[in-house]
Amino acid sequence: MTHRSNYGDIAEQQVYQNIDVVLGGGKESLSPGTTKNARKDGEDLMKVLQKNKYDIVENRSDLLNSKSDKIWGSFAPSALAYDFDRETTKPSEPTLADMTGKAISTLNKDKDGFFLFVEGSKVDWAAHANDSVGMISDVLAFDAAVEKAVDFAKKDGNTMVIAVSDHGNSGITMGNQNTNATYPETPVSAYIDPLKKAKMTVEGALSQLKSDKSNLKEVAALYGLDNLTSEEEATLHSSKNLASDMVKMLANRANIGFTTGGHTGEDVFLYSYGPSRPIGLLENTDIAKKMAQFMGFDLNQLTEKLYMNGQDALEKKGYTTRIDVTDPNNVVLIAEKGKQKVQFPANKNIMIQSSNQQKTVNTINVYNGKDFYISESALKLVK
Repeated sequence: MTHRSNYGDIAEQQVYQNIDVVLGGGKESLSPGTTKNARKDGEDLMKVLQKNKYDIVENRSDLLNSKSDKIWGSFAPSALAYDFDRETTKPSEPTLADMTGKAISTLNKDKDGFFLFVEGSKVDWAAHANDSVGMISDVLAFDAAVEKAVDFAKKDGNTMVIAVSDHGNSGITMGNQNTNATYPETPVSAYIDPLKKAKMTVEGALSQLKSDKSNLKEVAALYGLDNLTSEEEATLHSSKNLASDMVKMLANRANIGFTTGGHTGEDVFLYSYGPSRPIGLLENTDIAKKMAQFMGFDLNQLTEKLYMNGQDALEKKGYTTRIDVTDPNNVVLIAEKGKQKVQFPANKNIMIQSSNQQKTVNTINVYNGKDFYISESALKLVK
């Protein structure tokens, strides 16, 4: 894919990589439809999952009760709820700890070991929104998921666990302009108590707002903004961006500071556990190298086997090649030599020969908008 917002490509690549366990949101990107992120290529990936023997689950109960070795969990059309809001807004969704625990117990059936990637994603959105309640609560949800992983690693004895952030965000601080001269006397409770009043994140609270805003004070209280002053109430009633004004108001009450609504450039914490765990100050790209070394493979060698330039490799075999972008949602690498014709559909782990015979290969074909990549195993099938 060429951009992280290409949800259709991402979903298709996930489905055709034969991953054992995939759990999260994004269901709308699996099937054609009228919503913004519905599939544009006409393919129903739900049928592909069924054909590939996945147990497709869509709620917490079905996930936890699944006995399958292959589980695909789609629990929301797009993003999952914030953990702090889930009980009220989406009680059927599993927690991140639920998903982590189930993934571990399922993948651990493979005696060769496993790799599991878990993302606590919405803390990033909360930070962009300067929603301190969302940040704290989703970090705690992530912490509960890490606990599942560490508990397993302690019992297993041969598992590495890494917990790390990809970047800083928002520049949150305990202390703001309110505390310029008062910080020696300001008790910790002055920062914490206002936040503890919140029952939901700002996203969750605003999901309860009536169209006529008649319950605005109640919604504000859900976010911890109780006993509004006349000035605060006037600000909210005239607001053109309630979420922004509410988070600023709570941050002011809790003496919380933010430097930005974007990313920040500080070093991030690295937590690790288990054999060969990475420690110290590291370049972020070294994390992947440490994991690969522990699992016993070389990333560069693996990349060469899985993703070689398809046109270059096929032309060395005497084929004429072209990338067919007639349908931008179904790009295909086509190679021809005499009467032989081979096609490699983008985002899929298949190749199609002249007789329309379809063969499965070990990884997906990838088109990045310029070059088309295929695997060594795919190339070996081309005579």
